[in-house]
Amino acid sequence: MFTIYSSLNPKVAVEDDFILENRTYFILLDSPDSAEVSDFFSRSELKAHLSWHHGNKIAELCIKNFIGKIRFFDREIDVRSEKFDSGMTGAEQIKVIVDELDELSRKMSFSYSSALYNHAEKDWESVENNLVHRLNYIYQIFFEYEQFEQAGYQLEKIKRNTSLKYEVSVRETPIWKLRKISPSTVRQLAKVGFSGGNEAASHRVHYEESVLSSNTLENQFVKFFYEYCQQICLSVLNIKKLPDAVVERANSLLLTIRRILSDSFFIDIDSPSRISTNSTVLSSRDGYNNLLKYFTNSLFSVRHIFEEFENELKVDLVDIATLYEMWCFYKVSYQILGEQVFVSEKTSKIKEDTIKYSTTFENDNFAVSYNRSFSISGGGSYSTTLRPDITVQNKATGVFFHFDAKYRINSYIGSDDLEYKTFKNDDVNKMHAYLDAIYDSDSAIVLYPGNKFKFFVNSKPSQVVEEVESEFDLTGVGALPLIPGADNTSFSRFLLNRFS
Repeated sequence: MFTIYSSLNPKVAVEDDFILENRTYFILLDSPDSAEVSDFFSRSELKAHLSWHHGNKIAELCIKNFIGKIRFFDREIDVRSEKFDSGMTGAEQIKVIVDELDELSRKMSFSYSSALYNHAEKDWESVENNLVHRLNYIYQIFFEYEQFEQAGYQLEKIKRNTSLKYEVSVRETPIWKLRKISPSTVRQLAKVGFSGGNEAASHRVHYEESVLSSNTLENQFVKFFYEYCQQICLSVLNIKKLPDAVVERANSLLLTIRRILSDSFFIDIDSPSRISTNSTVLSSRDGYNNLLKYFTNSLFSVRHIFEEFENELKVDLVDIATLYEMWCFYKVSYQILGEQVFVSEKTSKIKEDTIKYSTTFENDNFAVSYNRSFSISGGGSYSTTLRPDITVQNKATGVFFHFDAKYRINSYIGSDDLEYKTFKNDDVNKMHAYLDAIYDSDSAIVLYPGNKFKFFVNSKPSQVVEEVESEFDLTGVGALPLIPGADNTSFSRFLLNRFS
């Protein structure tokens, strides 16, 4: 039915069932006028990556910035990247990045600014976008997660191993039923002038008893979580001119959550006066820990950021450029901040049907931000709004250092017959925009999956640095290699030398 070629002149057929992302391939069709071919090209999920006109014998295929697998008619084809370990399948390459993201997130211990829990947006459009974003996330945890991970099922786990506490209960009983006389009981009897005899049967006293109660801070949080989800649904339904799909989700969620809140488990549970995020029960006991995670995830645009990407990781083709960008943020954050991280800021805004996430991790010395905006209105830029992928700020001086993750390279064979993977000049040129327009910026650096470090120091005479160990002022633009699955010692040394 078809043959795939990597080149037509000369003709070089693709014999293995894999192709490389960002390369153009030529598909020679045996029957370009057939209904089957027309139907495939009109319905294929690959339309964005295909160029073909009805009746043409040759179609062009170029998968840009996606890896994984595709199905072309009856043939499954692996799509992988040559930017790191091209001996792996596309799925294996994705796993390398996701596993390292997961490992980094487990190493980092996060605490959260209490102000974020009560954060009030002044821009109503942002409020609406944020509410819809939270609703979509809450809908996922109730309906789209695996059954045992769904938010509704967590209550069943909690009921099987409920957090309990002893509390003192004051009760009234006839004195003859008392098994033990306490000092308090003696004082009560003395107060009424008890003298024994037949009157004893008519005397009633109050006594204290320790009883097990489920009205703990942890169970109060559970009640709060479901009420919080209910309130998100109600708030979204008050927004005018919502898409039908959003309204349907909100109503479906609301029905489910109200059923959960009617459970007898909540009868004796009060509303919480505070959220005990330091509770070992909330952080580690099955059911409680997931609800706490879901709650904090819904508050912060980056659950962890890469977890927002989870649904996209389940499809055949994954946006490797975006995944690489997230991985770079965690690599920079962990290298500079270490394991104790404070989450101090978050925003979420929907633009052109895409959610733009932003968050800031920090310690006592540095703040590392993802997609931080610098605008005229915010006093960050003197021209257009700019949003570097990663921004590091020295908290003592207020100076900014920007990083942009670019999943692309220039590749060539040197005179020594070795392959060199270097940055694209256009990407470094963009760094000048950050340096020029964003106030208090000292440097802007491209992070890319190559093997050549270069930094252009802003000095007279000009200075070009090609060794990370060299002594130089970090004022200027440059490119720093960062490759998934590699040891990245140059990257680590560079950040340790400059941000420790």
